[in-house]
Amino acid sequence: MTVRLAILLCALTLSPTLQARTLPYTSQEEIKSLSIRGWNSAYNFDITGAHAAFDEASRIEPLHPRPHLGKAMIVFWRYLLNRSEKDKEAFFAIAEKTIEAGEKCEETYGEDADVKLSLGTIYGYRAFVNGRSKNYISAAWDGKKSYDYFCDALELDPKLYDAYLGVGLFHYFITFIPKPMQWVVGLMGITGDTELGMKEMRIASQRGVFCKTEARYYLSQFLPWHEGEFDSGEGLLKGLHEEYPSNTLISFTLAVWEMKRADMQTAKERLHTILRQPEADLVGIKTFASYKYAECLFRLNDFEGARTGYQRFLADYKDQVYTATASYRAGYAFERSGKRDSAMTYYRKAVERERRFGDDAYSARRAKRLLASPLTGTDTLLTAAQNKQRSGAHDEAIRLFTQIQNTPSVSNDDMALATFGVGETMFDRKSYAEALPHFRKLSDSPIETEIWLKPWSHYYAGVCLAKGGDSEGAAAELRQVFNYDEYDFKNWLEFRSRRELTKLGHKP
Repeated sequence: MTVRLAILLCALTLSPTLQARTLPYTSQEEIKSLSIRGWNSAYNFDITGAHAAFDEASRIEPLHPRPHLGKAMIVFWRYLLNRSEKDKEAFFAIAEKTIEAGEKCEETYGEDADVKLSLGTIYGYRAFVNGRSKNYISAAWDGKKSYDYFCDALELDPKLYDAYLGVGLFHYFITFIPKPMQWVVGLMGITGDTELGMKEMRIASQRGVFCKTEARYYLSQFLPWHEGEFDSGEGLLKGLHEEYPSNTLISFTLAVWEMKRADMQTAKERLHTILRQPEADLVGIKTFASYKYAECLFRLNDFEGARTGYQRFLADYKDQVYTATASYRAGYAFERSGKRDSAMTYYRKAVERERRFGDDAYSARRAKRLLASPLTGTDTLLTAAQNKQRSGAHDEAIRLFTQIQNTPSVSNDDMALATFGVGETMFDRKSYAEALPHFRKLSDSPIETEIWLKPWSHYYAGVCLAKGGDSEGAAAELRQVFNYDEYDFKNWLEFRSRRELTKLGHKP
């Protein structure tokens, strides 16, 4: 009896119908190769080629989630750019299909690190979409599942470097969730750590297989804000642009970086190229390109062209961010052409818009002032000076700012704006010792409405002192920033001030 039972148990154990199946190594490699081809095609905006590669991979093993994830990624980015409800629903449908495939794949073949990585990624995408839709409970739930899947994947395979992008993004972003939303972080149970997050994203950008490109793109966006390194971010973007020359999103982002370093002409030409292209699969980029193209024209003092660009943006855009700035500048352009009535319409729109974004808060205030009284000669001179500064014409900017300072009966606020403009222009060209007195002068200047000038002047004075080797003096100036409240660009300035204090070895 014992012998028969032993034989029966052995037979059951070895039975092919009861033994766990394993996805053949060759099939895994084929799916991996086709998925990489699909993702690279998608990055080059060859969406047809991307879908063909993903479909071929799915035919090898319909249960593997990675090909489904590739298709979901395309719709995910399309939704982020155009905010279309149709695309959001399409994304949720593909996300559900990806999740179902991944779960059944593990039921059939057992636990697999790449499957868990795919599940972590799709839950992460879904968390982001739910967050954008203000469905915060669902976002927290999906975020928790995403993070757990990434951790499980790394536990199975510590060399699965793609998973470091997932955990890195969580560690980085959690740090910046506003206080009113901290309850979401509590539901997720994840701790924020910007340094760890940046380190993990760097690992993914250097050693990842599937997400290397995505990691490099994220780093290009985060490095300037995290470390004050715009050159490194732009370098990453240039490398991505060389690798994926047909990627309109990368081209657009590179143009934005060119604007940040005051190369308006190059940025304008790049954006114009984007606007001349036929509608791409990732629609929505053209809307943002219209806004940035208008910004370039405005900074180059082509107000009529800028007005047309702002109006096109306002007609196409479905969100609130940037609309106060676009409305204010469209109004300014109308008024410069003598159309005060049309200008008033856009000034009112600027005042009515949301002001979460620093530039929008500033623009709304300027628009409110212009509703009460028309443009003055000082107003137009100030805009001309600021445009020269933003376009890299430093000598001309300083000349115009100085002209305002020498104008009889100039208002306290305009005098302060001109003084700050001289200091900031000198700072831009790295003349820190020359810039410092201008910022310090603003500490005791009478300012009525442009109160943001004082904390920002303390910040710039601190950085100037740090550049000159005066760590203690720099820290003292930077700490002054936290004595101000309710001003434009407050969150961004406090973040930068904390970052500089940390670099100096001082506590905020």
